[in-house]
Amino acid sequence: MARPKKKNADYFSHDSDMRNDPKVKALRRKYGIQGYALWSMILEVLTDADYFEYEWSDLNIELLAGDFDIEPDDLKEFVEYCISLKLIQKKGEMIFSEKMKERFESLLNKRNRDRQPQKKELSTSETPKKENTVTEKPQSKVKESKVKESKVKESKVKKEESNKKSYRFSPPSKNDVYDFLIDKKLHPALAKKESEKFCDFYDSKNWYVGKNKMKNWKSAASGWINRMDNFKPQSNGKSNSNAEPTINRQSAETIHSNSQGWEL
Repeated sequence: MARPKKKNADYFSHDSDMRNDPKVKALRRKYGIQGYALWSMILEVLTDADYFEYEWSDLNIELLAGDFDIEPDDLKEFVEYCISLKLIQKKGEMIFSEKMKERFESLLNKRNRDRQPQKKELSTSETPKKENTVTEKPQSKVKESKVKESKVKESKVKKEESNKKSYRFSPPSKNDVYDFLIDKKLHPALAKKESEKFCDFYDSKNWYVGKNKMKNWKSAASGWINRMDNFKPQSNGKSNSNAEPTINRQSAETIHSNSQGWEL
């Protein structure tokens, strides 16, 4: 048996600045802190009511006044003042808050969407099954399993492709490289010079390493430290600004010690 459709809510959103709303301020000015408490209790009643509407009849006014520990006439006066401020709306014998109904509209729509699949399942389960059913062939099961496997493979391939497309290399700034070189214990003067050379060099190559786009500039900067001390010219005697620096395996500590005494 399906659960009954819920038409109300268990709680409402109490905004942290509700007391500063101009209309609520008017309530507080006229009725004091008791008016603020009374307004909060009315919101609780509306939240608990079906479709967030409450029947404003003489009987319900008496019952609500007893619940709020207030005289019925005082409760009527308070609600009429809320209606005049347009905090509460009245249609026929029903009172409600338009703002509250707007906030809960998405909740009711979600509940309706969630109930639709359940209705379909109930309708299919209630249909009687025919006694003379066709025996399912084993070949059809094999085909279905192959189709499922192919769909799973396709989804994996698409996911991998989307992950590749989503990755975008972002070139570092000279300050980023400078900070990285400082972390590697380089002297500030040397770090400033080499960070500029590093960025200028790879910017001229559009941040490519060989034929591939650079993926991790920190790894490239670490390699740069190990070979930044020796740029060999080409055999014809002309320097090539786009050439990779030749490898000179110096440690960061050696470079740091050699750079002592440099000034910016």
